[in-house]
Parts: sequence; C-alpha cells; structure tokens
Amino acid sequence: MKKRNLLKKMLCKSLIASILISAFLIEGTPVYANGVDGDLTYEEGAVDYIPADMRQREAEKLQALRRMRTSYPSAIKMSITAFKQETNWYCGPATVKQVVHRINGSSLTQKEYADLLSTTTDGTNMTLIPNVVNTCIDEQYYVYSSIGTQDEWMEKIRSGIYNDRPAILDINTEALYKQKKFPYSTKGHFVNTSGYSDTEGVVYITDPHPSYTGTAKYSQDILYSANSAHSRKAIIW
Repeated sequence: MKKRNLLKKMLCKSLIASILISAFLIEGTPVYANGVDGDLTYEEGAVDYIPADMRQREAEKLQALRRMRTSYPSAIKMSITAFKQETNWYCGPATVKQVVHRINGSSLTQKEYADLLSTTTDGTNMTLIPNVVNTCIDEQYYVYSSIGTQDEWMEKIRSGIYNDRPAILDINTEALYKQKKFPYSTKGHFVNTSGYSDTEGVVYITDPHPSYTGTAKYSQDILYSANSAHSRKAIIW
C-alpha cells in the first residue's frame, strides 16, 4: 500500500511541470489580481475544458446510476481530514488535498495541487479538478456534471459517499448569508461532501474555509441552494 501511494505521489508531481508549461500555451491566459473567492469565474478568464472522454464517462456514470438504483443507507458519515486553505484563493487545492488524502491516506502540499490545477490568485477553474484528482488517485472515477434536480443531486452525493469517493461542490452563499442561513458569504468556494443523513435531511461538508475549517452539516435544501446559486451549477462526483 505504501509503495502504491508513493507511486501515485510521484505521478502527481511529474504532472506539475507539464501542466505549468501547457498553461502558458492557452491563449489569453492572464495574470490575476488578488481575490477573496476561491473559484476562477468566467469574468476572470475561466474557460470550461471538459474532454470528450470525460463527457463519455459522465454519460456512462449517469446511466449506471439510473440503472442500478442502489438502495443507500439512510445515513453515512465519513472521517475526512480538514486542511485549512493557506491563502484566500486556495480552497480548490485544499479541497482536492482533502479528497485525495481521504482516498490515498496521503497527499501533496496545497502549493503542489495549486500548480497542478493552474490556480491563480483569483482561484481555480472547476473543470480542471476532475482530471487532477483522477490522476492522483490513479482512477478514472470523477466526472464533472450538472447538479440537475435536488433529487438527482442527492443521488450523486449518496453514490459518492457510499463508494468512499466524496463529491466536490462549488457554492455561492451570498443570498443565504444575507438570509442568515449560512455563516459566511462567498461568490464561489470549493468544499467536499463527507456524509449525509436522509433522516435528518442534511449533508455534511468538509470545508477548508480560513474561518470555518472543519466538518459541518447543512440542510439538503440549503446546500443545494448554495450549489445551484453558483453560475456553473455543477458537481464533481
């Protein structure tokens, strides 16, 4: 197991140089000003890049989800180590670290994940996350999808938790914060799921937020609203 994890770590590190080089080849890649939110928005220059093979895997995964109709336990809670994001724009690297650390039992530094993700001071482009996680866990598991309806969203979350593969969400909590339904306001922030309880109607997230690092639970309605309020309306699962 230690040898396998070491090989995964070496593979992740070997990608850093190639990803940094390729980032300079993307037309119009700008240098960004200091920001406070963790995702790279369209206004800031984000360009969705979802390879055809991932679109195919997404379609196959959705078909399997509908076909299998797994009877999930009413509640599962995972133990996930929370890593406080080291900068205001590192929620993407920190969330990736949390997910990979859970699956592999070890992980790279946030700076190394930031390099892999081409993270800037404005944040991380969400569509780059699945391939980085897949490479680091040596699987083709994670795909980028629309959240769909709340029932469809919960099925994706349950599936991930059930298979020990926590989902990644990009949330916008500005309206919820004003309504006193969320403890902080953000236009875009990455977190990962770490459990759910259908009995209580909640989803657990592990949050790298500088002031709220750790695992917390939110009603399924509120967390879906936060994910839906983001312009991408997307989930990595």
